Amino acid sequence: MDSTLNVSRSMDNSMSMINQSISAKDSLDLSGKMLDRFFAADDSFPTLVEKMQITKSSQSVSGCTEYDYPKEGLGMPSITPLKSRHKIPLPGALLEQWNDAQNFHRKLGIFPSINRVWVTIDQEFFLWDFSEGTDLSYFDGMNSTIFAVALVPPKPNVFQAHIKHLLVLATGLNIAILGVTFKNVTGIDGKTVEQLELTTDTIYEVPTEGVITSKIVGTDNGRIFLASEDGNLFEIDYWKDLGWFSIGNGRRCKKVCHSTGTLSYILPSFLTYAITEPSAIIEVAVDNTRHILYTLTENSSIEMYDLGSDGKSTSRIVSLSHSNLEHQVSKLLRTIEIAQMTILSSIKIIEETESPNIHLLVVSKSGFRLYFSTGAITSSNTRPYTLQLVHIRLPPGYNRVIGESKPSSVQHVLYNRGTIIMACNTDITNYRPMLWCISPDEYAFSSNFSERYFITDLDMCPLSLDNIGPNLLIYNDPSSPQPPLIVRQQFENRQEYITLAPQGLEIFEMLRPYDTLCELLASSQGSETDAIKTYFKNFTDNQACVACLTIICDQSLKNIKIKEYATRAFFTHGGEPKLVTENLHESLHELTRVPQNNSFRSSNYSTSTIPSCMPTFIKNQTNITHLPFESTSVQYSSKHNGLYLFVSRLLRPLWNIKAVNMETTDGKTYIVNTVSPDDCSFVASHLQTLHSFMNNYSKMLANYTRIPFDASKRTAAQDAHQSESKSIECLKQLVVRSAEVFNLWKLLSEHQFFIIAKELLDQEQRVLENVTFKELILVHQELCQTLVQKLLDTYLNESSSVESISTKLRQVCPSIYHSEDAACAKASEMIKLAQSTVNEDERKRILYQSLMVLKEVAPKFNLTSVCLQYTNCAYMEGVYQMCTECAKKIDPKNLGGHYFVNNMVLDRDGPGYGAYMLRLDIYKEISASLDYLYSIMVKNSSVFIPTRPNLIPGILENSALTSEQSSNLVLI
Repeated sequence: MDSTLNVSRSMDNSMSMINQSISAKDSLDLSGKMLDRFFAADDSFPTLVEKMQITKSSQSVSGCTEYDYPKEGLGMPSITPLKSRHKIPLPGALLEQWNDAQNFHRKLGIFPSINRVWVTIDQEFFLWDFSEGTDLSYFDGMNSTIFAVALVPPKPNVFQAHIKHLLVLATGLNIAILGVTFKNVTGIDGKTVEQLELTTDTIYEVPTEGVITSKIVGTDNGRIFLASEDGNLFEIDYWKDLGWFSIGNGRRCKKVCHSTGTLSYILPSFLTYAITEPSAIIEVAVDNTRHILYTLTENSSIEMYDLGSDGKSTSRIVSLSHSNLEHQVSKLLRTIEIAQMTILSSIKIIEETESPNIHLLVVSKSGFRLYFSTGAITSSNTRPYTLQLVHIRLPPGYNRVIGESKPSSVQHVLYNRGTIIMACNTDITNYRPMLWCISPDEYAFSSNFSERYFITDLDMCPLSLDNIGPNLLIYNDPSSPQPPLIVRQQFENRQEYITLAPQGLEIFEMLRPYDTLCELLASSQGSETDAIKTYFKNFTDNQACVACLTIICDQSLKNIKIKEYATRAFFTHGGEPKLVTENLHESLHELTRVPQNNSFRSSNYSTSTIPSCMPTFIKNQTNITHLPFESTSVQYSSKHNGLYLFVSRLLRPLWNIKAVNMETTDGKTYIVNTVSPDDCSFVASHLQTLHSFMNNYSKMLANYTRIPFDASKRTAAQDAHQSESKSIECLKQLVVRSAEVFNLWKLLSEHQFFIIAKELLDQEQRVLENVTFKELILVHQELCQTLVQKLLDTYLNESSSVESISTKLRQVCPSIYHSEDAACAKASEMIKLAQSTVNEDERKRILYQSLMVLKEVAPKFNLTSVCLQYTNCAYMEGVYQMCTECAKKIDPKNLGGHYFVNNMVLDRDGPGYGAYMLRLDIYKEISASLDYLYSIMVKNSSVFIPTRPNLIPGILENSALTSEQSSNLVLI
């Protein structure tokens, strides 16, 4: 039996509320469709293959023209996107040991995933927490010089859960693997920090057999690969079972060579050197998505290994020698010295989410970039079988621009979703170490492969270069294709890069497009400068308006003045809507056309991809008799488009993902939420900030005052304003609903979501298991209300007060949890309390209070549930009064009673008949209660049936009781 009071909308006969409900549904539907169009517009960026103009049968070259590296970037030249955030010196004790060990073997590097700098001096190993400036760890368990170091993830189900990472140390004698754990400690300032600890004993240890390890790399699934100075690739294979190779604690490990055949296992190392000409491997790159491994040697040769479709096997596929590479390059480009392009510095993975067809980026010492595919350029489903050069990208300085700088002596390279960072040492052309940054982000929607570059001087060439991440503000599916930064900037922090030298480390951060506008607004002090005008012109008004909204809604930005400047710029450059006449054939072609690769657009986002019209309330058809291929439609303003783009980009990571997942633990399957409470809070708070902005400036957005109500008196401009105003009003409702859904999801997540979901009916659970957040927001409000009710049930079942959670629900999702819901929750709590109250007078008082609460919101609740609860409490007075109160409110003029008095002979199409039927449905609840009480009385004659006032004539006609039985029950 349901012990809760569910809200029932069906008994509300207010036509105004019905109309509002229909209007709200239509508004959500229309704004949802519009939002989908903006999603599609953001997905219209050209792919890397399209930018490079690569076809199935041809390769390409770029970087030769002025359009490839425009002289002035789309951002302002005075603002360098790559900024030094701060410098951190190494601890004095560590720096002193480094300087004293100049004649020893010493190395340093970065473990960005745990915010640690590592240093080796001969056989000693140090770890330092650069984020806190403390926690300097020391390990001296190695008995010979350390040549290579790596921090790798462990294989699943091999170690206990507290082993988060494995530390691999390679010396000239052996390779040792230690476990890395963390524990929370409280510092002197009371702040809790994670302190790193290494396992006291080596977990695994294998001999090197005289081979010096140059590089160590781990895969995401826990495999450990070793690159040697003799050019071979090894793997440390380890697992838990007992066996001949057991080292200790019942675990096994062995070293496997993947580079050579059986001969390498038979012949000693010195004979292997005699047969082949070894070259040390200087870099190993692992593609964890496609399961491919690449190695780069000192003599600029590349080898590729297929790790299998499941990432658990290893096959050597191809070796691209330096001479073979020179041959491939010379076929594409003959005008530049081959050595500049083929003396290689680094290899980097191009993730599948960036390009499914191009797999490997190779960077030369002179900054040339060579792009390779491991198979057919038109297919992404086959396993790798070749290394085919498909594109050469020349660095800046080779496009006939006199005096332009060129990179040289590239020592370290970073690659992150199109952006490349190169650390260059001094040479005959560079008098200072430099950090080159080349980024395509500002030209993401251009069909040309255009990039912006900028150079930062360094005090010393770094010995290590890495990026700090992940930098996501909310969940973003890493397996889905990633849009450009201009789309992602609302849910990503600034990307950070770190350089490390013996003097210390320096952290750089890359400004996002809206960060650039923020700095321009700050420097202009709100004035309409040429720089701001240029920003809006180059980025287009649509994109610049999104940047303004991002600044306005940025909760980490505390400078109110900057937000005021952004608001002023939003309305100054936001434009106005207008009616335009379009040729339908051309419009259709424009919406579906693919950008041509041989054209260069100075703007990075084509306004033609933004939908200018929408059905129902937006399009105004002209006379199709005279203009059969033309229509008049609204071209929305950049204010309108900016608002929709802002919302679409904020919701983008979560819009189409399922709201729940199924997880199995100890053989039991649970429904769990997919999005963390923090992510829900992030999205909801930004939506609420946007809603406040839209409310505060509603008149400036809507222009209602200019629009006459009479359509015949409106001008074309006023029609356009009205259409845009309606569209923005629909968006506002979508913003409110979205914020409430994510606020509710956060609240449910904080109350053991799987317990709440378990209480749903089977059909409701099936719906929940497959529903997306888009569907929750646009369609499934009833499911949200059911989840709210189940949340309240958990409080009622535990005899806990619902007042605090009810208040919270009213605050965070008032359109899902209405005032009548709160009243019903309070009444349910009172009825439950009355059931456990022994004192009869006190029990009646509590029930009467619950009755008064419910009367305030009648008939907006489930009357059947209310009557059933009162019947269970033997409170027939409550059943009677609740039914009569609902009847009065649903038929305030007593039309139903008039119909009954006139012996029901009036017209059934009149209002009296409808009111009579509604009253009859209500009165049936009294009959049902009497039937229930009588069934109990029959089974147990000692049960006391309370009395109540006389009922209205006719309510017992459909009761299961006889007239005599009814009279006995209702008799005073």
